[in-house]
Amino acid sequence: MHYCLRTYNIHRQKGCYEIWINSNNRNHRKKGPAVVYSNGDKEYWIQGRRHRDSDLPAVNSHRGFEYWNNGVKYKIIEQPNGTKEYWSYLISTNSSPNSLKLHMENKPAIIYPNGDVEYWQWGKRHRNNGPAVIYGNKQYWFYYGEFIKCTS
Repeated sequence: MHYCLRTYNIHRQKGCYEIWINSNNRNHRKKGPAVVYSNGDKEYWIQGRRHRDSDLPAVNSHRGFEYWNNGVKYKIIEQPNGTKEYWSYLISTNSSPNSLKLHMENKPAIIYPNGDVEYWQWGKRHRNNGPAVIYGNKQYWFYYGEFIKCTS
C-alpha cells in the first residue's frame, strides 16, 4: 500500500502547527510526530489513530504525557517488584466513563520481572492465537476470561 504524505501548516491566531496526513486524509506518520503544535506539543498517529510503540508516549505536551496503542489510551503501572501492568481506559455505556481495565492489543498486559507474562483484553485473560498466561514452562489458555486448557 502506498501512502502519499503531505505536510500542512495551518495558521491560527496563536501560531501554526504542522500536520502529516496520508492519502485518506488521516493523521499519519511512521517516523516522527504527525501533529506538531507551535508551543512544542507533539502527537504521534498511525492511520488516523493515536499510537506509539515501545512504551513511548503518543502525546508529549506541556500538560504531561499520554500513552496510546491503536487509538486506545492506556497507562503503565510499574509495581515495586518490577512487574509492569498496562491498563487501558474503557469508555462504554455499560461502565463508568474512563474506567481502567487490564488490556493490551497483541502484547502482554502484565510482564513480570522473571519473564512470565499474561495477556488481557478489557479486564479478562484472553489471547486468540496462543496461551494467555505463561509462567515458566506452563501455559494456560483463556478465551475471554474462560479457562480452556493448561500445557507444560
